[in-house]
Amino acid sequence: MHHPTTGSAPDLQITQTRFDYVQLLHMVEEKGQALYGPHYAIQEVDRALVMKIITYFTADEALAPKEGIMLHKGLLLCGPIGCGKSSLLNIMRSLSGDPKSFGMVSCRNLVTHFNEQGYGTIHRYSSMPGSLITGTYCFDDLGLEPNGSYFANNCNVLAEILFNRYEAFVHKGILTHVTTNLGPAELEATYGNRLRSRMREMFNLLAFDEQSPDKRR
Repeated sequence: MHHPTTGSAPDLQITQTRFDYVQLLHMVEEKGQALYGPHYAIQEVDRALVMKIITYFTADEALAPKEGIMLHKGLLLCGPIGCGKSSLLNIMRSLSGDPKSFGMVSCRNLVTHFNEQGYGTIHRYSSMPGSLITGTYCFDDLGLEPNGSYFANNCNVLAEILFNRYEAFVHKGILTHVTTNLGPAELEATYGNRLRSRMREMFNLLAFDEQSPDKRR
C-alpha cells in the first residue's frame, strides 16, 4: 500500500474545470454547520485534503488526474483521532447524489451485529451474489473493532467483508469507503498483507495532516 498523500490545493488557474471550488468549499462548511453546529469550519491545514475529496465527489474528470484521484476507486481516509474524518465524509454523503451516495456503517457496531446475528451480517454488507444490499458503504473507524465471535467461532469480520467487497469491486465496480486511525503498516498488521494488497486496488489513499487539530475539543 502506498503511503497516503495530503497533496496541495488545486491550482484552478492552470487546470480548466467546470466547478466553482470556492463555492463548493463554502457549501461543505455550511452543511457542516447544519450537521455539527456553528463552530464547524474547514481548517487551513485541512483545506488541500478537503479540495481533493470535493474533486472526488464532484467526479471532476479534468482535475482528478492532477490531484492523483482515481474516480473508479473508493476512498480510504486516515488521520489522527478527532481530526474530522467521519464528519467530513458524512457531510459529503449529505451533499452527494447518486451514484456517489453511500451508507455509513460503524465497524464496531457491525461486529456487535455479527456477534448477535452471525454470518448473515457479513453476507449483508459484502455485495455477494444474492445479497439484499449491494450498494456503496463507508466503514467507519476501521481497526478499532474487536474480532467477532458467533457460537464460539472467531472471525475477523471486517477482513471478510473487505475481501468480498474487493471481488465486488473487481467484477461489478461496487465502491467501498473506509475511515481509519491506522497507517498502512498498522493495517497490514491487523488485516494481513493479502488484504493490504487488495486495498491498493480498491482505494484512493488520503490522509489528514498529522498536525490537523482534534475537532472534538
